[in-house]
Amino acid sequence: QSQNLPVKEDPDKGFFVEGLKDKIVGTKEQVVEILHKAERRRRVAYTRYNEVSSRSHVILRISVESSSPPGTDDDCPISK
Repeated sequence: QSQNLPVKEDPDKGFFVEGLKDKIVGTKEQVVEILHKAERRRRVAYTRYNEVSSRSHVILRISVESSSPPGTDDDCPISK
């Protein structure tokens, strides 16, 4: 179900989307699936100024958190 989510500005947080939901994922495949789902839900409408223009917008906010696997040395960074 599509709904309009207002973009607000807060002096401390900066810009944010009221009513935005967070999704916790663990794999890149889950991220791609969420992006595909968002694209399928996106609605496009022409404007009277330009027939190829879109009035639809997508906001993507990504927060990345990581932690060391159990049993590893926290002082040693891990990269993949």
